Amino acid sequence: MFLKNVYNDIRSRYNIVWSFKGVYLAIISFFSKVPRNIDILFVSHDVHRNAKKKDKLYSPLIDPIIESVNEDNKYNILSLATPFSQHFGAECFGNVKIHSYDILVSFLKRMILRGSFSLKYVKNDPLIKAYEKLLVKINPKIIIGTQPSVELCIAANRLNIKTYDMQHGLISDVNYYAIAKRKLINQEGWPDNVLCWDKESAVRLERITNGFGDPLIIGHPSYHSKYGKELHTDQIVKQKKDFEYKNTFLVTLTYHDYGATFEDYYYRDLGIPKELITLMLTLPNTFWRIRLHPVQHKFHFKSVDSLLNKIFKNKNNVNWELYSDISFGAAISGCTGHITVSSASALDAAQNSVPTLFVGCPGVVDYKIIKSYFDEYLSSGIMTYVNSIDLNNSSFNFFKTSEISLNSQNKKNTDSERNFLNFIEKIQIDINK
Repeated sequence: MFLKNVYNDIRSRYNIVWSFKGVYLAIISFFSKVPRNIDILFVSHDVHRNAKKKDKLYSPLIDPIIESVNEDNKYNILSLATPFSQHFGAECFGNVKIHSYDILVSFLKRMILRGSFSLKYVKNDPLIKAYEKLLVKINPKIIIGTQPSVELCIAANRLNIKTYDMQHGLISDVNYYAIAKRKLINQEGWPDNVLCWDKESAVRLERITNGFGDPLIIGHPSYHSKYGKELHTDQIVKQKKDFEYKNTFLVTLTYHDYGATFEDYYYRDLGIPKELITLMLTLPNTFWRIRLHPVQHKFHFKSVDSLLNKIFKNKNNVNWELYSDISFGAAISGCTGHITVSSASALDAAQNSVPTLFVGCPGVVDYKIIKSYFDEYLSSGIMTYVNSIDLNNSSFNFFKTSEISLNSQNKKNTDSERNFLNFIEKIQIDINK
């Protein structure tokens, strides 16, 4: 019964980040020497290294910061692959290492002592102690991560190490920033600052966290930094057949948690409703770029690829392999618009001045849900919503009539680039103190 509970807990909560290989690498990391006296410690999981640069796995949110901070190679920087990553070393961009042995042991101690992998009590928590032990060895001055864990933030706070959380997609009050989840631990574990892409994200963060999130607007590293732009420029592939069509759309699929079931067969397995599939099969003069969710691409590609091949058999105006392999910025380059059910990729599209059409699913995603997450963007006119049952050819008129001020968007991008450079300067000053 104990082993069954462990298995179910992993499958339901950690199926994305746990793997046999990842656990094995954590075990053998016991024999690896931990780097000392690091200037900046970056933390990120495999899932966030969803692009490639110079044939290396690249994190669009973290690696542009590393390149910008360390242009002159003056600083000692380490990228820690968070538990339980499978990729490190030469296959990754930058100095990526795995040191997760003590983290793995602490998870097992939690399960044995408290019956769950989850954090329930801060006092004497094995995982917080493990992170403290690791951070004492590494001795970083600053930590920048993609959703660094609550335990890591608590450990860093105890050691007076400043932590920054780089915004990843939609800031959701049902996940990392849920005040209710932190109530049991007296709201501990917040990072010192959350690095937000834009004003809209910062406003939302302050609202859902009652001020605990403490936003710092720096722009999106992948679109507002020199090195982030290089990533997309190098990967933009203009296929000749794209230009044979009047319109080109990027359709972003949605990933569902383990065990989730839905009546709509397509929505269940792909994350887009059957009505959108039907329209894609019949709408003329349109090229469809399909982009798998990073989790689908990394862990479920075979099943998704098989279904897409079955649906779009002999269709020359659809491609998903290419546009799932390259960065989002490259995939959306030149697109008329972006279509998804509820993916936070809509925020990325907005950063690229591309409008998004949300297609709802009855009983799953409705306008109320979309408004709760994207209200500011809906008001700006760069996003809109339609129920799947109302989806038809005329729904795409939005992309023609959307009142998006390109001058305003260009100014916003210029401001974001300036904010990013200011943040890099701030980090360099803090290191040299």
